[in-house]
Amino acid sequence: MQDVFDFRNRLIDEYSAFSRSFSKIVASDLSQKVEAEYERGRFWPEPLIR
Repeated sequence: MQDVFDFRNRLIDEYSAFSRSFSKIVASDLSQKVEAEYERGRFWPEPLIR
């Protein structure tokens, strides 16, 4: 059995791919900004416990 944090990370990765599949941003500057926000973790913050 994996630990809960590994499960969370896998779930976030899968949801990220799912949410990105709905649109394709053509403008490179906008695409870079959105990608940076995904990488920064804006849409799924770190867990409150560690």
